[in-house]
Amino acid sequence: MSEGLGIEIVLRLHQMGTRIIPYSLFRKIVDALNKAVYESENEELAIIQAEFPDLPNVAFDAARYRLRQYRYDSILIKDLRQGSLVVVGAVAGVAIWVLQETLGETMKEAWLDSEWHQRIKSLLLRRMSHKRHSLSADAARRIERAVPSETNIGYDGPVDARVSEAPSRITIDVRIEVSTKDHPPDREEML
Repeated sequence: MSEGLGIEIVLRLHQMGTRIIPYSLFRKIVDALNKAVYESENEELAIIQAEFPDLPNVAFDAARYRLRQYRYDSILIKDLRQGSLVVVGAVAGVAIWVLQETLGETMKEAWLDSEWHQRIKSLLLRRMSHKRHSLSADAARRIERAVPSETNIGYDGPVDARVSEAPSRITIDVRIEVSTKDHPPDREEML
């Protein structure tokens, strides 16, 4: 799988109460982000199929099946930082990867030089701005539903053909307040 599809996601968790963040909350937040990216990848595959009706349906069926196998790999964690916890990840591009693998098996070496490959790449680059916006909005909604929080979204970087030169970045700031009555305290607080 490639290192990413040109969209980098920076998730910053700001704990407003104590300094601890229980694993369960962290997992719910990262799972919500992963689900948003996975759904975005599903949508991307549907758009590619609608745009290219001449590509074989069996390839899209196989790509959907393979995509489901990677539903927990939609984001690639590239960095974790302290402070307010910062998770830096990249959209894995699972949809285009499984489609390339599926079509590549059929067309072998000719796939990367094919007109279809170039047209799909052009379509994905044209849709980058829309994808970045819809993905970030969906991720923020999912995070707010998963844990009591407030989110803010920021953008940086190119949203067009220059994506290969520098990633398009989504920053999602998540402010949460962990109540000590809802989660066990850390050991130091008990001693």
